[in-house]
Amino acid sequence: MRLAVLKNCLLFVFIGVLSHAAFADKYDFNVSRIPPELLKNACVVTRFNKTECELLSIGEMLVEEHYAYTILNEDGRNWALITEGYDQLSQLQNISCNLYDKTGKKLNKFNEKDFRDIASEDGISMVTDNRIKVLDIRQKTYPYTVEVEVKKLLKNLLYYPKFIPQTSYYQSVQAASFNIKYPLGLVTLQYKSANQPMNVKKWSDEKFEGYYCSVTKLPAIDNEGYSRFTPSKLIFIANKFHVQGYEGSQLSWHDIGVWYEKLNQGRDKLSGERVNEVRQLVAGITDQRAKVKKIYEFMQNRTRYVSIQLGIGGWQTMTAEQVDKTGYGDCKALSNYTKALLAAVGIESYYALIYAGDNRANIIKDFSAPAFNHAILVVPIGGDLMWLECTNQTAPAGYMGDFTDDRYALLVKPTGGELVTTVKYSSKDNVTNQNSYVKLDANGNAQISSKSTYIGIAQDDPANLLRSSSKSSLEEWQRELLGYVGLTIKNVEGVHEKLFIPTTTIQTDFEVNKFASKTGKRMFLQPNVYKKSTPDVGFLNPATRKSDIYINRSFEKRDTVVCELPQGYKLESPPETFSRSSPFGSYQSKITCEGNLLTYTSEFILKEGEFPKDKTQEFIDFIKAAESHLNLKVVLVSL
Repeated sequence: MRLAVLKNCLLFVFIGVLSHAAFADKYDFNVSRIPPELLKNACVVTRFNKTECELLSIGEMLVEEHYAYTILNEDGRNWALITEGYDQLSQLQNISCNLYDKTGKKLNKFNEKDFRDIASEDGISMVTDNRIKVLDIRQKTYPYTVEVEVKKLLKNLLYYPKFIPQTSYYQSVQAASFNIKYPLGLVTLQYKSANQPMNVKKWSDEKFEGYYCSVTKLPAIDNEGYSRFTPSKLIFIANKFHVQGYEGSQLSWHDIGVWYEKLNQGRDKLSGERVNEVRQLVAGITDQRAKVKKIYEFMQNRTRYVSIQLGIGGWQTMTAEQVDKTGYGDCKALSNYTKALLAAVGIESYYALIYAGDNRANIIKDFSAPAFNHAILVVPIGGDLMWLECTNQTAPAGYMGDFTDDRYALLVKPTGGELVTTVKYSSKDNVTNQNSYVKLDANGNAQISSKSTYIGIAQDDPANLLRSSSKSSLEEWQRELLGYVGLTIKNVEGVHEKLFIPTTTIQTDFEVNKFASKTGKRMFLQPNVYKKSTPDVGFLNPATRKSDIYINRSFEKRDTVVCELPQGYKLESPPETFSRSSPFGSYQSKITCEGNLLTYTSEFILKEGEFPKDKTQEFIDFIKAAESHLNLKVVLVSL
């Protein structure tokens, strides 16, 4: 036994030596000390980043961070905007900063009093204790180095600190380390090294045990486009944690669901008056989905979204009666309120926790580390799940959009948590159809009437623009889409249809000078009115590509253009009909002419997926061929 303890003590001493070696020159910030390979593609170099975590109890952790960044150029300037958030559950005990020139000479020292202390304003939070310490030391002369020390006391151990040494593109890392320790027997920790393997060492001595990990000389990653940033990260979970009176376990998704259920137990009660009202609202409706839709729209019409971020309020919902009286709530509160309304008419639903936004892969199925930032509601109907985004006062019932689709969600059931996947939208649910009528005169000028119909995911942005912007903003958006030099927009208007898969239609009437170019008795016409059908691939370099091709989302775009030719002109020779399919998608285009009416039709479909990097040239060729054929020109000749 003593031998085992001695070995572990020696291991801890060895870890300390490694840590000291990695940071031995931490106060020498001369840029010449940066290895040349870490300058390539970099706008910032992490000279060191040392994190020490000490678990004081199952509900408190002391975290000390010491890091330094060398900002190499203008692209890295925001790394010198030092920000540190804090609140009731994350108490900032100390923060300081030093500034160095390129030779490593200290230019200035900043203490906590030099930082601005501001409220964390997000424009939607009505009640929040979130604050931020801010120090802006961005310089105009490069390179320079900032060194920061932070000490915090964490009282929310639902989320353990993560070790992510490389957090963005164009950031190289000279050295980084992470150490977590806790009194012997206090907790049982599990860890996962995600995306790429990391060398993690378990250690212990007479009083403490823990885990240590370090990395050195990580080169900067170039954002090559059509790629995913998947940095190495080390994640921890514990068999027990405590947040303001509520104890739980993170060892399974079931356990986390149990904790959330306990946290919000009894907060879904409504007044008898409200219960009777919603029962009358759905009286006579027999279809379950129709009932859910009615209740959902009732909630939308009488509530608005505001964020509540006050201590445990970041996790615990307002009561349903509070929302009913005030007419507002955050994602948790509005989902809980809708749940209570549905329960009043006998419909079971579950609170669902989710990571919303661009990073759909943030939740790991086989490792129950919470990483949620949003709450929605789900209604089981038969063998299906009907998802309700309760913070959106205009979305149709059952529609999620790209904010929450195609990812894991944790259903909070009375019996515990269950991890499921949300709805996945296909290319059929992300469609743009554009129909245009063009009246061309003998000088090549055109009067054009165009109706663009956006379906599903494709309508998210146009619908938001239609709801929140002025007519002039709508015109500017259309001007950017069309891109013509001699463009005059006569009218633009739109309508949103609140269907299960919603649709937004934009009608635009405009004129274009020199829509077709004229030479002698011939006129050269490019009939596709909205020319940008394909994504940009001009920046891709197959020769140096290091990452696989990643296409985030499928979509379909179709164009139909009917062009009324000027009197005395005809199509000189009909072009071929083009059609091609590939693993990346497909395209086709066709032109026909009857009398003085020329009709152009095209379709472009892009498929989501991940493709080997050696297929980069094939991807470029497919997109360029599609662009060429979809934007083909025809020759008109006067009789």
